[in-house]
Amino acid sequence: MGLENVAPATNRDQSTPPPAEQPPQPPQVVARARKYLAKIPGAISGSGGHNHTFHTACILVCGFSLDAAQALELMREWNDKCEPPWSDGELEHKITGALKTSGERGYLLQSAPVATVSTSSASPPKSSMIDITSIRGRDDLANSRRLAAAHSDRLCYCIQQKQWYAWDNKRWVPVGLAASACWL
Repeated sequence: MGLENVAPATNRDQSTPPPAEQPPQPPQVVARARKYLAKIPGAISGSGGHNHTFHTACILVCGFSLDAAQALELMREWNDKCEPPWSDGELEHKITGALKTSGERGYLLQSAPVATVSTSSASPPKSSMIDITSIRGRDDLANSRRLAAAHSDRLCYCIQQKQWYAWDNKRWVPVGLAASACWL
């Protein structure tokens, strides 16, 4: 089944349903998504490759609000880093699944790009985009901004999978809530 004929999901949380058809994004958004994707390591079979690839599709479809054709184009480029590479049908399946997820669209377009992660160093660079002391407030939003400013280069949360991920100097790996609290 091609991505252009994706039927809307019927058994999802109706509080924030995904749009039936996402309009194509302008070239500058696709370019930004391409740069973001270049920092994500390829999926490795036997090491959570399915979840990693689905998470990557969710980043494109949900985070950057790309349409299916744009997401597939970028997933094909990213697929060269996967071991073994996914077939086009498998990539389409991941994108179709990402399109069916509920939740906010375009959440990666609402803020400035975060610090990049180097895959060649023994430890990722410390995020220096935001001075933590400049973040005011004692509410959840201020705390989440401080957490992101201090640890976004090695700790992230996937909204769609409700899962924390940590950088292990090779790839993003799932970690439990208790392990993610150790980063604080």
